[in-house]
Amino acid sequence: MVVVDQFYQIVEGQTSKVSSFWKAAHILACIGCAVCGLLTAFTFGRVLENFGYNCVLKSHLVFDAGAVPNATNRTNAIDLTMTTWGPASECNFVQFTPLVLMISAVVWGTYFSILTKGGAGFATDLLSRPWSIVYPCLFFTTIFFVAYVISTWRLTNGMTAFCNQFKVVLNNTGCVPEICAYTRQFHEDDTQNVLFFNFYTNMQVAIWSADVGTWLWACQLVLCVLRVLCVADFELQLVTIVTKDEERIESVVELTEDEVSEV
Repeated sequence: MVVVDQFYQIVEGQTSKVSSFWKAAHILACIGCAVCGLLTAFTFGRVLENFGYNCVLKSHLVFDAGAVPNATNRTNAIDLTMTTWGPASECNFVQFTPLVLMISAVVWGTYFSILTKGGAGFATDLLSRPWSIVYPCLFFTTIFFVAYVISTWRLTNGMTAFCNQFKVVLNNTGCVPEICAYTRQFHEDDTQNVLFFNFYTNMQVAIWSADVGTWLWACQLVLCVLRVLCVADFELQLVTIVTKDEERIESVVELTEDEVSEV
């Protein structure tokens, strides 16, 4: 036998040789992203409800002089006639971007669940070539990550700016529990002790879940990139071309050399 040629080629790897880590990591990241997206959208929606569904982001508050919002005094501490609330589009973006990305995370998590862990797959699989989902996931995850970063940045900075406006009446900067008292003028009943109706709790959970969700989308993006760079779904094979007819091979080689010399 004479070796005519040898070269390496990348082929779809055997599914049994692909690590289960990739599938498990993708699914866990999707679950985390979905939970954080739902929490962010829900709790920020509660923040808007605390202030009568007015957009608190990019708002300009004006306070009534001497008004103190307590349990017995229903006098408006926030002058609703002079206060300028933020644009609805700003709050809609911050609230519904995590919600849309939550749905996307559920969809991608479902895909990773029903597909095998990678490689060429099995003949009995519902969808063949499970590795092919990685590249679309990488593309969309990049877009989702950027959108989530923008949404989280707007939420965090917007809530910080909103809370800082209470400095004139609370003599305290930043988001503090005392701001909850200023939500009573928007509701007839005292609901401060109701779960997920306390402004401070809602605000803290919204910002926390948005921050965690951003990191989880970043992890999903890194997973996709590493899976591509590590060529986890493929394997390298050495291909050797041989023949049993040595004389014929020699003649072919000589012919090729003659053609090359003529050129």
